[in-house]
Amino acid sequence: MINLDSVKLHFDKNLILFNPANYNKTITEKDDVELTSYKLKKQFLRTGIKEIFVNDNYCSIDLSSKLLPGLYHQMINKNTIDTYLNEINNSGLISFDTQSIIDNSFVRTCDTTNNMKVDNVATYVNALTVFKLNDKYNFKHWINESIEFDRKVKTKAFREHIMIYNKLPELMTAKNKMFRTGIDLTNFKNVLRFESRFTTHQLMRKLFEVSDNSLSGILNSKAKVNYKILNRITDIKNINAETFNNFKSLIEMKEKYKYSKIRNIQGDLSILESCNNDIDLVKLFFKTNSTANNSKYIRQMKQLLKVKNEIDNHSGIDDKINEMKDFLKVA
Repeated sequence: MINLDSVKLHFDKNLILFNPANYNKTITEKDDVELTSYKLKKQFLRTGIKEIFVNDNYCSIDLSSKLLPGLYHQMINKNTIDTYLNEINNSGLISFDTQSIIDNSFVRTCDTTNNMKVDNVATYVNALTVFKLNDKYNFKHWINESIEFDRKVKTKAFREHIMIYNKLPELMTAKNKMFRTGIDLTNFKNVLRFESRFTTHQLMRKLFEVSDNSLSGILNSKAKVNYKILNRITDIKNINAETFNNFKSLIEMKEKYKYSKIRNIQGDLSILESCNNDIDLVKLFFKTNSTANNSKYIRQMKQLLKVKNEIDNHSGIDDKINEMKDFLKVA
C-alpha cells in the first residue's frame, strides 16, 4: 500500500471557503490582469500543515503525516486520508467537503515511505555503502544513521531520490521534542525507513504507474515504488565484479574488526592470492629462507582460507540487500 509521509495537494478554488483575515494577501499584475493570492499567515501554521495557498483559480495544501501524531506510524494512505483532511477542515483555517477534495485533488509533490523493522538498523544502512560504486547515482552517507542516493540524470523528470535511514534518532532530535510526546516511540524502535521524494508529475506517473497525478490514483496505486528505486541502485551490471566483491568483503570485515586487524587480514589474503589459495604453496612460502616453526601461521592461514571461502560463497551484505528488497516487494 502507498504510504505518504508528506503530500502537496492542488485543487479548484471553488471547492473551499476560507477567511482572508488569516492569510497574507498579495496582488500582482500580469498582461494587464490583476491577480490576487492568499497564503496562510505563519502564526496559524502548525505541525503537519506546511502551507495553505489560494489564488483566483486554485488552492494548494502542503501537509505531512505529523499533523496527527496518533496516526503518524500509519502515515497518509487511502485508509487515513479522510481523517487527515477532516483535521484540516475542523481547524477553522479552511473549509471544504472532504470527499470532494479526495476525488478532485492532484498531487504536486509527495514523499512515499516504507518502514521496515530490523534487528540492527546500522548494519543495513552501512551494507548499502557498497553501492557507492554505482556511478549512476550520487551518494551521501552518515555512518550508522542514513544513506541517500540521487540518480544522475540531466532531465529533472527522471531525477530519483531516496533516503534510507534510522527513524528513531531523527525523532529524538530537538526539533521533534514536543511532537514525540504525542506518539508511541516503540513503533519506531529498530525501524529502517525508506523515503523517496517526488517533485515532478512525469516521475510520479512513471513510478506510481498511473495515468495522471490524481490523489485517488496515487493512493490506490499498486506500484512498489521504493522497491523499483532500490532495485536500480543495487543493479551492479555496470560495476566491475572483482572491484565490487573486494569492496564488499572490506565492508563485511569492518562490521567485525578494527582497521589494524583488517590490515593484517588483507596482508594475509594477499599472500593467499599470490599462492593461488593453495596451502601447500603457503607452507613453501613460510619455509623459504626460514628455520622457524611456522605451524601457528599456517593454521591461521588455513582458517583464513576457510573464512574467505565462506565469504565468497555467502555474503551477509547480500542477505541484507535481499531482505530489504523482499520487504519492499510486498509492502
